[in-house]
Amino acid sequence: MTSSAAKIGGGGASVEELNQLLSKDEEWLSSFQGILEKSATLTGSVCSLMDNFQERIDSLSTNVQTLVAKSSVIQKEQQNIRKLLSTVDATIQFHGKTTVLENTIRDGGNVLLNIDDYLEKMRNLKEAIAFFATHPVYRNHEHIKQIYEIGCANIESEFGNLVRTSCVPVDPTKVFEYLDDDYEMPSFRLSSFVTLRDTQRIHKMASWLLDNDDDAICTNFLHFYAQYRAENMMKPLRTIADQIGANNRSPKATFIKAALKKVASRIADTADQAHRDNAIVVVLFMCSTILVLIQVETNLCSTMFQNVKIEVEVLRQIVFDPIGRVLAQTQKVVDAYEGNFAALLPLIKFLVRHANQFAALSENVGQRGLYNSLQSSLFSKCVQLIRLHIDRLSSGQIGGRFVPEDGNVHPVSSGTVNFLKLLVQHQKLLVQIFQRAIADEQMQQQLLAGGINDQTNATTTATASTPSMASSASKLFIQILMGLQKNLQQKCGAYSDLYLAGLFMFNNLGYIVQCCTKDKQLYAILQQHQPKLLSTCEAEAEKFLQQYLESWGKIGALFAPPGNSDGWETSGEQQRKAVKAVFTAFNRDFDTIIESQKHFCLADKTAADDVRTRIKKIVLHPFIEFSTRNSRECSELFETDRQLKYDAETIEMVIDSLFYATF
Repeated sequence: MTSSAAKIGGGGASVEELNQLLSKDEEWLSSFQGILEKSATLTGSVCSLMDNFQERIDSLSTNVQTLVAKSSVIQKEQQNIRKLLSTVDATIQFHGKTTVLENTIRDGGNVLLNIDDYLEKMRNLKEAIAFFATHPVYRNHEHIKQIYEIGCANIESEFGNLVRTSCVPVDPTKVFEYLDDDYEMPSFRLSSFVTLRDTQRIHKMASWLLDNDDDAICTNFLHFYAQYRAENMMKPLRTIADQIGANNRSPKATFIKAALKKVASRIADTADQAHRDNAIVVVLFMCSTILVLIQVETNLCSTMFQNVKIEVEVLRQIVFDPIGRVLAQTQKVVDAYEGNFAALLPLIKFLVRHANQFAALSENVGQRGLYNSLQSSLFSKCVQLIRLHIDRLSSGQIGGRFVPEDGNVHPVSSGTVNFLKLLVQHQKLLVQIFQRAIADEQMQQQLLAGGINDQTNATTTATASTPSMASSASKLFIQILMGLQKNLQQKCGAYSDLYLAGLFMFNNLGYIVQCCTKDKQLYAILQQHQPKLLSTCEAEAEKFLQQYLESWGKIGALFAPPGNSDGWETSGEQQRKAVKAVFTAFNRDFDTIIESQKHFCLADKTAADDVRTRIKKIVLHPFIEFSTRNSRECSELFETDRQLKYDAETIEMVIDSLFYATF
């Protein structure tokens, strides 16, 4: 129609064309109307189907929901049945396991007969307790718990018995055998000390008790272990301590005492000193042994418990009594000690070397006060002994009244020089000793004065003055040498023979100078603090040598011309008589001095050669000059008078034989 209208409007379309277009439009409208009707029919059919489908779904949903509810009820009933069957089965099993362990306990079964089986039963019983605890309807829950507690008590008791019977005390003689010269135990030797047997079963029981002690039922097994191990540690320590003045004559005690004396002889000057210092050796070995035993116990605890916290606590309990006994015994011996410093030196070296270890041990067991007291006593005793040694040396008490008959070096000289070398060798330790001793003295003084309330300030003050401590320690060497000179001068006065006294002082002063010069460290210290000391000693030695040579000067003076400086008178007979008188006097005096000095001694070969040379200059040279000057008279006298038995050659031979016994 649109197209027809367009043509009409345009004036170009015919009527026929318009009719044709109208016909086509009518056909299209008719077709469209049919389609609409079919669509309406289909829509009605679909709606009908949809309504029918919804009805079916609603019906199906109602039926299925009922089935699901019934199925859920059935499933729950099935689960309850299975759970009940499982519970019944577990109940039967746990009751059976409980009955087996209960019968074992009732029959008095020994835990140790089959430890693995017993521990397995205890594990099962613990599972049963946990099971029945979740089912309060079972009335025998408390009964089973009681059985478990009894089983734990049995394990704990048997654990203690096993530890007690498995302990093996360390043999002190074995410790002595393995210690080195510094009283240290080589680490590879520790494995040779078996102090606990049956470690495998002990470890199993300890591990079970630690892993299954949730309710703190077993509270004593660690105490049992610590108690028996502490007693085992104390046994060798008591055995060693008993050697202080021990009267025990059993073979073992005798052997231990012999071993102690053998080692004591290494740190004492004489057998008598070793006997007096036996107590020092004993406590030294106690200190060394306690460290060995603690290391052994540390290794054992690590093997037994494998729990650092438990190991620390058990070790603290084990070590408490032994370390306290050793510290107290050591302090008691140190306080009562009245020997020399040299014998005490190995003990103080050992304690200083292990100071940190002993401090940590004593701190952990609550014995720090005892250890500090021991340290203070030990350092104070060392300072006291050194000062006492100097006082006794200066007053002549050391060495007694003995003087060598031959004028040789007195033992007090060699002993003092060795003591000096010992102090020089341990100069750093000496500084530390004086530093600590002075710090303790200052602390005590300030405490009395109310100046400080702790030890830290005093120690800090002493540490700040360490250089002055080193200087003070060095001055000790000078004081000792000065004291030795005073001692020798007092002993020199004991000689009735002034010439022997002079030789005695020459020997000793020369020995001192020689030893101090050879020891480079000692020489450097003396040169630093008293550079003129050795030269003064040498001058003193020369003075005393001149005193000795005066005995020969009297013989040399026989050949001096009497009266005038021109020589002897020239009248023949008088000169012959005068020459004879000189030789007669010479023979007499020479024989006398040789006889009196045949046992005289010179300690140094070089010094002896020098003194013989001086004697020849004093005696032989004047003799030769006199004989040459009076050769004719001397020739006649030697031919006619047999009393004139010495010539220059024989005199030289006799002088060369002087001091021969020295070498």
